[in-house]
Amino acid sequence: MNSMGLGNIPWIVPSCYNWREIAQKKGVSKEYPAGCTILNQGDVVQNLYYVDKGLARFVIVDAGGKARAPGILFPGSVFGDGPLFLGEPLTINVQAIETSLIYNISKETAYRAINDNPQLAVDIICNVTLKFKSAIKSLGSQSIFNPKERLVYFWYSLLKYNQSELMEEYNKIPVNLSHQQLGEFIGTNRVTVCRIINSLKKIGCVRVVNNEIYVSSELLKEYVDLFEY
Repeated sequence: MNSMGLGNIPWIVPSCYNWREIAQKKGVSKEYPAGCTILNQGDVVQNLYYVDKGLARFVIVDAGGKARAPGILFPGSVFGDGPLFLGEPLTINVQAIETSLIYNISKETAYRAINDNPQLAVDIICNVTLKFKSAIKSLGSQSIFNPKERLVYFWYSLLKYNQSELMEEYNKIPVNLSHQQLGEFIGTNRVTVCRIINSLKKIGCVRVVNNEIYVSSELLKEYVDLFEY
């Protein structure tokens, strides 16, 4: 995998591994428990953030209090870069999905690192661009696909990011999310997600073992052409 990881996959915030050494050597680490808010919408960012362990997500809350999650951050993801360098408040919340170790890199340290290694500036530009494209594609899916298709698309994106070849009869989804969280990622509610998963279980396309979801390759391959539009 290159320094930017796999980019332009819906819901997936690209990885930016060139920042790992700087984060670990010059950053300040903090552990966030599952469900904890790392950054709030409206915060003025003073640091660049690097996900070292765990999982986090972007969350948008509308005026009616409805949450949408357009992006998931895996280890290696960088966030806060746009607001940091633009000097503008955050327009999104960042929340830990599971216990996560996050490094913050001061603005001064980030600027010095970029001055020493201009490739880091290219990484930031690519990172911001790919995050935007990924978010647009994930949010855009809500107007193209029905809830079932969006759920399968979300699972397909997670497996694609993990470079799964869909060779197994059933593929374990690498991220364990509640039905509520799944609904927030695909733009629907918990009840709808529960109904879709139960219907897929009845026809043998999905298995749930110890609260972990396994999706059949047959189901995923059925939608590949639709998703690779």
